[in-house]
Amino acid sequence: MRLIHIGLCALFAVLFFSCKKESNVEPVKIDRFDTELYQLLKHPGDSSAERQFLKKYDDFLPVYLNGVLHAPQAGKMQSIAALRTFFQDSTLMKLYADEQAKFQNLTAFERELGVAIGHYKKFFPKDQGLKFSMHLSGLSQSVVTVGNRVSIAGDKYLGKNYPLYRGHYYDYQIPEMEQGGLVRDAMKAFLFGRFPLENQKNLLDQMVYQGKIQFLLMQLLPDVKPELLFGYTQKQWEWLQKSEGEIWHYMADNQHIYSTDPMVEAKYIGEAPFTTCFGDESPPKIGVWIGYRIVQAYMDKTDTPVSELFSQVDGKAVLQESGYRP
Repeated sequence: MRLIHIGLCALFAVLFFSCKKESNVEPVKIDRFDTELYQLLKHPGDSSAERQFLKKYDDFLPVYLNGVLHAPQAGKMQSIAALRTFFQDSTLMKLYADEQAKFQNLTAFERELGVAIGHYKKFFPKDQGLKFSMHLSGLSQSVVTVGNRVSIAGDKYLGKNYPLYRGHYYDYQIPEMEQGGLVRDAMKAFLFGRFPLENQKNLLDQMVYQGKIQFLLMQLLPDVKPELLFGYTQKQWEWLQKSEGEIWHYMADNQHIYSTDPMVEAKYIGEAPFTTCFGDESPPKIGVWIGYRIVQAYMDKTDTPVSELFSQVDGKAVLQESGYRP
């Protein structure tokens, strides 16, 4: 009887902690802007459905036309008839059909976003709720934010072997176009919009700011490998661990840390296959990673709550208080 009692206690404990863990997951539903528009394009004539669609996405459609599709005369195109004309291109419709086939069910992504939002709400309980949607970008922007809506371009996550990517993107960009990066990119875009950079004076300010974004992203997606949240391979991640001191001393010796030169900033922060200062085996955006390491040291040393992560906007003050010395 004692063994049965212990077994039941263990079972109840597992169920208790499972329920507790589940309670942190916010309900998330991704609106299928992409599917709804695709159906209207493929099956014209339902004026009621068209009106409902235009009303539902009245905040997003102008941004979609201007900022995503870069449609000519976008201000005059806010009708299904005009959109149908735009999407007559056979390559664009092929891309649309492939995106629809790839993303028939978004339950797993909704679940992962729910976990991230659940963590976010613990830190920022007063923030308004988020709306998510998916759109077709025509291989343009991966994620778009409009107010409290975050919209994800499904056609940017069709897999590194998707044939239309070849010739359209650089080889170093294509490995990032896997489904595994979808939630990461959505949450990162949200954080950039929610916590914009203020009063940048030099490279260090930009590094620390982006380091804060990465630090918070790690709190929201703790089950994702850190290298994947940076968009790095395991080999690149290991290179960084071994080279941290060398990177920092190089930046200090060359007076790059407080540089205001846009060209210097681009070397450390910009999109590239590698960081030119350190050779073609180095990962790109080394400045973002160093910024993260400074923020990590700052948070550890000062016991700053995550909710106050963005309160200190002076990168130099964060560096000094962090005691960062690789």
